[in-house]
Amino acid sequence: MRFSTAATSLLSVAGYVAAQQTHVIKVGDGGLTFNPSSLTAPIGDTVQFQFVAKNHSVTQSTFASPCVMKNQGVDSGFLAAPQGVDQLPAWSFTIDSTDDLWFFCAQIVNGTSHCSQGMVFALNPTPEKTFDAFKAAAMNNAGAGGAAGGANGTASVSASATGSAASGAASASATPSGAAGATGASSAADASATPTSGTGNAAADSASQNAGNGALGLSGNVVSILSAAGLVLGLML
Repeated sequence: MRFSTAATSLLSVAGYVAAQQTHVIKVGDGGLTFNPSSLTAPIGDTVQFQFVAKNHSVTQSTFASPCVMKNQGVDSGFLAAPQGVDQLPAWSFTIDSTDDLWFFCAQIVNGTSHCSQGMVFALNPTPEKTFDAFKAAAMNNAGAGGAAGGANGTASVSASATGSAASGAASASATPSGAAGATGASSAADASATPTSGTGNAAADSASQNAGNGALGLSGNVVSILSAAGLVLGLML
């Protein structure tokens, strides 16, 4: 009986994990865009940003100030997509709230920001706060200098990430300094792919993230749970 209960619990966890989805957002695909530029997704899903071309960032802002980094908001750092490689740089987080979240590219070229040219992204926008209104505000009110992002330096993403949904804390590299303890999202290096590193204008320091505010760090523990479930099923058969 104990064995059957344990097997049932593991199967339930495996079913929950299988129901989750990963939504891929292409960054810089065909221009200064996020593709798709808006996404509605439930708690538990993962949003993965793949950097396709040039040098961009995924930087959290607010609906009211589209091109200004949110205080303690998350930031991928600048990731350049190298030419002639099969594996694209990637950055991801797991959704743990239905709150509307807002992001932009903090890159500035010759005094003009990518954000002011409409390179913004919305997660779970609402009827009152739409993506179109967010983009229009970004293009009309970018502010002096165009956009505000992280500090100067080099962004480097690690494929290793750890997190704990139970404790509400996640730890990962690829988070620029000043981005820890985000309100609305906390970032993690992508654990499902092998990202590369890119050089840009934002420093990527390892930092502790506060989860439970919109997104939590992607953890490798899911693989362990599924492996354990498979082992138990194998013993039963």
